[in-house]
Amino acid sequence: SDNVIRLFQQIEQELLAANSMETAFHLTQELCTAARRTFPVKKLFWRKRELFQHHVNQLACYLPPAKPGDARSSHRADQLEYSLILMETLSTMLRETEFEDERNIILTSNGCKTLHLLVMTLITPCVLAPVIPARSTSAFSGKSPELTAELQDLATEKTDCATSLLFELLLAATQTQWTASGSGCLFTVRQIVSVMEHQWDYFATFFREVTERMLQTMRQGVHGLQKITPTAAILLYGQLFVLRDIAQSSENAYKCIKREYSEEFRYYLRDPAVKSHLPQKYPITSSTVQLLQDLCTLVLCQESPKALLRKH
Repeated sequence: SDNVIRLFQQIEQELLAANSMETAFHLTQELCTAARRTFPVKKLFWRKRELFQHHVNQLACYLPPAKPGDARSSHRADQLEYSLILMETLSTMLRETEFEDERNIILTSNGCKTLHLLVMTLITPCVLAPVIPARSTSAFSGKSPELTAELQDLATEKTDCATSLLFELLLAATQTQWTASGSGCLFTVRQIVSVMEHQWDYFATFFREVTERMLQTMRQGVHGLQKITPTAAILLYGQLFVLRDIAQSSENAYKCIKREYSEEFRYYLRDPAVKSHLPQKYPITSSTVQLLQDLCTLVLCQESPKALLRKH
């Protein structure tokens, strides 16, 4: 409607002209809320590439820590809060817009440079103290004693938001599997994973973070420590989807999860009792169980993921 168009244009104009992070935060939050309530806002978002470019540039600016002191300042928490709403907004705009041709054109415009910048930013640690180092046992807590409780919570939330956004991007690549006319950019799952592999240390750390977060949710459900909420169930599905696609597309990531997490998959996640603790009333549960089975098969298989895929 005309009212929706006017509202969107006003937010867009003010957002692109915002001269403070606080103003940009509130406007981005308003845009995200409007998109969740009114689908045409998503269509308007993908009409031009300026807003997508703006969100990615802002995320690339504020998500990675600039210097050691910055990671422990109160201002750093504000930067992370802003980064979270930027990721949530992009996830919202991507969700259920697979039939919007403009979206796919924008994602692959400029030789996919903006898309690649987004993907690389998502796996970049948001704090300089490592959250998930390489491990030799499954007892790692995922906590860094050098971080304040607030920054630790924000770092965890960053992992979840980045996972959700990466899920939407991988899903979009799965849905389209195309090369935009004149862009010269191949928009596929394998290409997205290949971009992340260029920064292997960051990629490996992020991959471990997602795995640990998935295991944490599964343990809480099985041991009755915390009920799996609808939001957690959706995130769990996204985590399994991301882990499966990455393990299928990256030989190094496959070796990493097989080397460091085989015991969990063999003796814990493969147990039928685990699946029974997933909330059966949620429609997404059956798909989640299938993803879990696919990932277990992949991790525990003696063959490489490429050989396994050829059989299917």
